[in-house]
Parts: sequence; structure tokens; C-alpha cells
Amino acid sequence: MFDFTYELERLREGDRDPKIIHRLIKKHKTRADKMRSLYSRYKTEEVPIFNRTTDDPMEINNQVNNDFFSEIIDTKMGYFAGTPISYSFEDDKAKKDFDEFGERNRIADLDAETTKYAGICGYGSRLQYIDTEGREKMVNIKPWEAIHIGEAGIDEPEFSLRYFTVEVDENKKELRAELYESYKMTEYRGTEGKLEEYDEHEHVYEYCPLWGYENNEELMGDAEKVVAAIDAYDRTMSDVNSEIEAFRSAYLAFFGVDPPDPSDGEEEPDLTKTGTFYFRNRGDSKQDAKFITKTIQDTAVENHLTRLHENIYRFSKTPDLSDKNFAGQQTGPAMKYKILALENKCATFERKFKSSSIRMFEILSSAFVKRGKAQIDPYKVTMHFKRNFPEDILNEAQASVQLKGIVSEETRLSKLSFIENAKEELKKLTAERAAYEEEFEDEEDDDDSLGGDKNGSGGLRKKDTKVTQ
Repeated sequence: MFDFTYELERLREGDRDPKIIHRLIKKHKTRADKMRSLYSRYKTEEVPIFNRTTDDPMEINNQVNNDFFSEIIDTKMGYFAGTPISYSFEDDKAKKDFDEFGERNRIADLDAETTKYAGICGYGSRLQYIDTEGREKMVNIKPWEAIHIGEAGIDEPEFSLRYFTVEVDENKKELRAELYESYKMTEYRGTEGKLEEYDEHEHVYEYCPLWGYENNEELMGDAEKVVAAIDAYDRTMSDVNSEIEAFRSAYLAFFGVDPPDPSDGEEEPDLTKTGTFYFRNRGDSKQDAKFITKTIQDTAVENHLTRLHENIYRFSKTPDLSDKNFAGQQTGPAMKYKILALENKCATFERKFKSSSIRMFEILSSAFVKRGKAQIDPYKVTMHFKRNFPEDILNEAQASVQLKGIVSEETRLSKLSFIENAKEELKKLTAERAAYEEEFEDEEDDDDSLGGDKNGSGGLRKKDTKVTQ
């Protein structure tokens, strides 16, 4: 966590001196550099094994990257946000206005990318703003470009700073910083050594419109704890690969055979090119030829790789989906037990995500009210998180039948994985029943007009039924 107590107090007092901005950027630099490195690792651009060198330039130095890092992030992102998060409202107008906002901003994609950045770097960041057409917009900000300042956490900052570098011409780069707070944004421009206040802008938001999404309380990425184990796996795999490749260029030893004699006009062999050694005939020596190779303790190497492999998945709380234990026909509860660690990790992130999303609705509502749109109550928005998990519909349906009459219909329907919104489903079900009952009543009226009885069967139909029998 970051200690911005001094800067927070100065900002609260109204101090907007560029020196405060410099202090914030300087304190954040170490963490920002680490997050950039983690993101480069995710893209396999900055992997330690790729930079390994050997003292002997002739030694084979294979550099094999086993991308556990990205798999850990992508597995969580797919499981948590593979099925879009849905939002429901008590007010139909609020739902309509937010649905329009969500479609315009591709909120399902924003949620997935927020999950990815939080999993890589420890937290994600979002910014709300009004575009040139006067519409509410929202965008994800790279976490290493965002500093959130406040006592309540990064999901409820009092101030937030976005800083980045732009290329203003061919040979010049400029540092830009934007300090966000309630109703105002202050812009700075210059270099890392010298920033100056450039402009000040007002905005419609009652709260700081740049806020964060925590991955966990410690702001740690999902793969940070196992980076050393992944590097160890890469080194071992690369060394084994180099040894196997070295076997192809193994030296051949000739026993009891004289090498070519230069005095006879024959060229003296170059061992580095021919890969051969000659052991001269010593009288009774037998002629033979063998490859000179190094024995590898393959069992020890395999056990070492297996242990590293298991620890990487175990300590990152990620299921190894290629494991044979996931093969075959298995019940839903059995599968869920195997991914319990991932579910627990996602449950923690879900609580953090909800907290930050409440702040999203607080910010958005403040703009909606001022712009004549629906007033959203941020604390009454229901967020539905559905894990992207293979569904066992048959077992769910059987369990649902057993629950009928024991729990409320809304609770019973909410337990079915293929129902995204239990309230909406209840509305549809009620409407269908009402339509069916109305249709049934109309049929009864038609039967009565034909002399039907109280059961709704027309006299002629009843007589026809007897004849048929």
C-alpha cells in the first residue's frame, strides 16, 4: 500500500503546486515499474530466461518460456468475467438509461479487461468523463498510470492522478498529469524534472471520476507469488532442452584407430567440425567407436519439474485443466470441488469488484441527475456474477424441484445457473401465467355460449366425446 498522507493533507488544503504532483509520481514510481514489468511478462516480452547468457559462447543456451504466468491470469479472467456481469434496477427508466450507457461503453468488455489488469498488476483503474458529443463515457486506465489518494481506499478516492508520457515531436517527449477531484480536473505538463500547471477544467461529477478496482487488500497480482517457481521451471526446462540438443552434436571416439597423418598429405582433422576423437593403436588395442555423451538423471529432473508444476498451480490457486483428473464424466459438485481454490480467490475479487462498482454508480448517478436522466440509487443496484463453468442442468433442475415450496420462488430460480436474473425471470413467468389464464377464460366463455357446463366443456363437444367412446 502507498502512504500519501502528506500529499492528501496538502491537497485537502487546496495546494495544487506541481511539487505535490512530483512527490506523488516519485513515490509511485517503484510500484509503477513493477506493474509495467508484470504486464510485459504477461505479454511474454520481458521474461528472465530470454536474457540468460553463458560464459562459453560455444555452449548451447536454449531459452524456453513456459507461459504459466499468462495462463493463471487468463483462467481467472475467463472464469470470473467470461459470462458478462449483469446489473438490475428497481426503476425501469434507470435500467433503460444504464443499458444505453453500458452498450455505448461496451461495459462487458471493460469488466473483463478490469479483471485482467487487476489479476496482473494488483488493481485496475477506470475513468468516467463526458465526451465531445455530451455523452457519459467510461474507459479503463493502465494501472501504472493511475494513483488513487484517499483514506477509504482506492475504490473511494478523494483525489486521483493520471500521468503518462506523450511524444510531442520527433525528438521530444512530454510528461502530462491530470489531477481529478470532485467537479474539477487540473492538468499539468512538462518533464519529470519540471512540471507546470497547464489548465483547469470543471466536470459534472460529484465524486472523483477516476477510481480503482482492487484485486485484493494487498494489491497483489494473481501470479506474483509463483514468479520464482515459474522462472525455476523455465531454467530447468531450458537446461534439459540444451542437453538433449547437445546429444545431437556429441563427440565420436575412435579406439585403436590412428588419425589422418598430415605428413602423408592428409588434412589434420578439426575436432570442432568433425566432432571426432582418435585414440591411437597401442599394439593390442581393439578397434571400436563410441559416442561420448553425458548421462542425465532423467527421473530426478522429471520429479523436479513435476513438483514445480504442481506448486505453481497450487500456490496461484489455479486449476490445471490439462490434468487427467478433469477428464471423463464428472458431476458438477465434483468439478466445483476441484476448482474450489479458484472459486475462493474469485469470491474475494467479487467483493472488491462490487465495492468499486458501487462507486461507479455513485459517479454515474451524479451525472445522470444533472443531465436530466434517471436517478440511480447506487445501493439498490443488484449485480449478478455468474461463473463461466460447465453447467449440470439436469442435477440443477432436480434440485430445484425439491426446493419448490421450501424457499421463495426468486431464491429457487436464482440457484439455476442458466438464469441470469431471477427477478426478470419471475416477471416473465407471471406474465406467461396471466396470459394463459386469460386465454383459458376466453375459451370458457366461448364454451358457455354453446351451452357448455361449468367445467368449460361445450354440450356438442361432450356429446361428440360420448360418440367417440
